[in-house]
Amino acid sequence: GRGVEMLDTLLNAFFADGQSITDKSHLTGHAERIGLKKAAFESQYDATVGKQTMAHIKSSRELLAKVGADGCPSFILEHDGKLAAVKYDHRNPKEWVSGLLH
Repeated sequence: GRGVEMLDTLLNAFFADGQSITDKSHLTGHAERIGLKKAAFESQYDATVGKQTMAHIKSSRELLAKVGADGCPSFILEHDGKLAAVKYDHRNPKEWVSGLLH
């Protein structure tokens, strides 16, 4: 699929360009910009919106709240059965990754 390319497009649109990525019309526009067909994208979008997706979002938000994580991106690590939020420093990602590995 084209998921990674779409994710990259959406993250750049939101964080770098300040564009909205919160509704179907904006998402469809971003999908078309990477070469996806509008009708096919909208069909898949419609198939994934609903109770199951909202339940997943709700449980994800509950998990984030449980460990004190917020924002995007958020990272949660498990060690010895315990969960902990890991703060991400977007200004220095190489140092951040190095700190996780040591």
